[in-house]
Amino acid sequence: RFFEMIRCHILLTSAKKRYIDPRSASTRRITGNNNVPPLSSRQSNYLFKKKSPATNLFLLVLVGIINTGQSFSSPPSFSFHRNDSRRYFHSTNRRRAIVSIPLLPYKTPALRMSSDSTTTTSNGNGGLVIVGSANQDLISYTPRLPDPGETILGAPASSVGDEGGASEGKNSSFEILFGGKGANQAVAAGLLGFTDVWMVCKVGKDDFGGQIVDNFLKSGVKHTPLYAPPPIPTGVASINVDHRGENTIVVHGGANAELSPSDVENFFSSPSAPTPKVVLSQLETPSDTVAHALKCGRGAGAVSVLNPAPVPPAGIPANVWENVDILIPNETEMRLLLSSCDGVTDDMDEVGLASLLLRERPSLSTVICTLGSRGAVILRRGDDGKITTDHISIPDIPSINSLPVIDTIGAGDAFCGAFASYLAAGVSDLSQAARMACGVASMSVRKKGAMTSYPSREELPEMLRCETTGSRPDEVAAATITFVTGNEKKLQELRRMIEGQDVPFSFTHEALDLPELQGDDPLVIATEKCALASREVSSPGGVLIEDTSLSFHALGGLPGPYIKWFLEKCGHGGLNNMLVGFDDKGATARTVLAFCPGRGRDVELFVGETIGKVVPARGKTDFGWDAVFEP
Repeated sequence: RFFEMIRCHILLTSAKKRYIDPRSASTRRITGNNNVPPLSSRQSNYLFKKKSPATNLFLLVLVGIINTGQSFSSPPSFSFHRNDSRRYFHSTNRRRAIVSIPLLPYKTPALRMSSDSTTTTSNGNGGLVIVGSANQDLISYTPRLPDPGETILGAPASSVGDEGGASEGKNSSFEILFGGKGANQAVAAGLLGFTDVWMVCKVGKDDFGGQIVDNFLKSGVKHTPLYAPPPIPTGVASINVDHRGENTIVVHGGANAELSPSDVENFFSSPSAPTPKVVLSQLETPSDTVAHALKCGRGAGAVSVLNPAPVPPAGIPANVWENVDILIPNETEMRLLLSSCDGVTDDMDEVGLASLLLRERPSLSTVICTLGSRGAVILRRGDDGKITTDHISIPDIPSINSLPVIDTIGAGDAFCGAFASYLAAGVSDLSQAARMACGVASMSVRKKGAMTSYPSREELPEMLRCETTGSRPDEVAAATITFVTGNEKKLQELRRMIEGQDVPFSFTHEALDLPELQGDDPLVIATEKCALASREVSSPGGVLIEDTSLSFHALGGLPGPYIKWFLEKCGHGGLNNMLVGFDDKGATARTVLAFCPGRGRDVELFVGETIGKVVPARGKTDFGWDAVFEP
């Protein structure tokens, strides 16, 4: 007993941990326990002034001798009370210190649900997979676009919206919006809600990346986060828009350049992968990745669609061309694709250009050239080799076409996303799908921005609607919460607990060893660790951390949050030896689950407690202190 007390003294001194005397002024104030006579000045100084190790050791051994033989067979009493607008939980026991723990209000994290409280968690067949870029758009509104080498001032906030540049109630000359051609097309398709939409992209572990992933969930797009290693940032697009709605765009790829063929392969080969009807891609990610995405789509029996934007200076590689079923360029992009071909003249129209492109690319069967306000034109190569042409006009919808054109940003992406969505939803007539997609794109130019201008299914006129094959438009893909822990067994335990449960979320795992923060309050420790995890890990559904503590009743709440440290130093046998000489072997196990829905957001705590006793180690001893605690 004597040597064990010495060992405990050394451990306690190292951890800078001390008992809280119930008579101290701070404890009386925190717990509201005024029945205990206060410490005198002399007592207070004696108890809390720094003393020599020899004096400390003498006092500790003396406490051990006094406690030997005392019986504390009754468990501690637990109660809640309110003091200074805060809730406290405290455990009291005869001749024991009071352990006070501030409690935060319990709240349930808000997970967005559909109106009938159902979500689509099955993968099934059909749907649309989009492989591409995701950016944060930084948009400046200017009276006119600058000439090369020229610096101009942006439009004053009060003038934004003049001359056809109305901003739907916004009065800022600068905005930060979500973008990237792949993300734009995914959101355009997701908001329509005609079919399930999956997005494969890569973002940085930064604020922009986390916000992009959150936006996918809100838009009905299914997405499993892929992150580029720091310090690679999320992609950014700098956009200038003049008073007529014309724009120039400069894109910094960032994490988009890190999206690899292996990322695509992992998506399509995973057990939860869909069997899509359509795979759509663009050229803001590496060409090998695009080629593999289209190849995987074809291998799954899907129609492969490519929007060749931006056109690479060296042209599109052969491994991309050979996997394209439908090409959707605009007139400018089509000229760039044919820049090295003989026979291209300035007076050739889009039909002539598309015909030449089909002759130059025998593996290509269909070209759909978008023409802005003039609609689109479709050229198809039949089995007999003949090329047919179909001019597509914008649907005549007076309630839409009578509105002024505000902003053409993202209109081409609205067309591509809508067209692929209609195809995946079962609209087999390409001309009909293209005509309806023109209608969606026409709606988008009547509002400001890209994604912010895309219509939902409820906003569509009847002639632009079709039967759905996927989730309801008000359903949101199941949230993916990232469980942050360096202990794989905790992840397995968590999955066992929710197995078979009907929950509107799924778990992924980030193997990150969070620091063992020091402190007396396990709830404060869990809050700080969760906030730290949310800064380190970007997750669409938020981050979850789990922290445990074990408090021995006979030791006034020790080891508490320091249990892991004591276990490391003492082992399981040492934890038992700490209670040698005490009749009370009772202990309280506490688990704190801390959830943060996003970086900078409030941390919400969920606390579970079980009262039991400390026993000699039994069973497996490789899962923390569980082996010595019996509920």
